Order: sequence, then C-alpha cells, then structure tokens
Amino acid sequence: MKTREISADEFSSRFGVERAAGDFAYFVCDNGIGMIRDNRTRTMEVIVLPEAKPEALSEEDEIALMSAICGEYEQDCLWNDGLPKSDRLQDYEEREQAAGRRLNGIRAMLGGAIAVCFALIAWFCLQDWT
Repeated sequence: MKTREISADEFSSRFGVERAAGDFAYFVCDNGIGMIRDNRTRTMEVIVLPEAKPEALSEEDEIALMSAICGEYEQDCLWNDGLPKSDRLQDYEEREQAAGRRLNGIRAMLGGAIAVCFALIAWFCLQDWT
C-alpha cells in the first residue's frame, strides 16, 4: 500500500468539497483510503469512499501508516505540561504529600473559621438570655 501526500485541491476533487481546507496535510493511498492530518491538534481523520473497497488493514499496516503520516510516536502530556517526562515513584509520593499538607491546612483554617462563627453565635445568644 503506497501512500503519498497530495494538495488540498486534489484531495477535494477525489473525496468531496465538504472537507474544508485549513492547517491540514492531505494523503491518499493507492487502495482508495484518504487521510487528513490536522497539523495543529496532531489528529488524523481517515476517509473511505463508499465505492472504494479497500482490503482489510492489519494492525501492523495501520501503525506503519500512522507513523508514516504522523511521524514517530512521542509521548506527551497535553493536560499538564508541568509533569516531567520521566517520573519516579518517590517524585509522585512527594507531590502527593505536599498536596495533602496544603489540603489539611485549608481544612484546618475552614474548621477554625466555622468554630469562631459558632462561638460568636453562642456568645450573642447567651447575651440575649441574661
């Protein structure tokens, strides 16, 4: 299965105009599969026309195809850029303990504020009784 990169105009003529142009790279395989790679979000969309009958792709073919189009696999953490690339169990435990200390401090301050509120309410109530 040969895969090659094509222009946006050539891709829209083969697969339809509804595939809008943008920061994309377009690829076509010799078996009728088209692929759009979004360069901004690093995602890929596979398009198969109803009249095309591509043979079933094995898992190895899919991985080879994705690495040919998207490049080598890189592990990245999109939800938190603050985490290091290599992390040991001791690092995780230290972060967990530090977060626990901060949380316990917040709980203690909140409990103290509630206790002061109850003490003031009790003091005002006792002032009315005497």
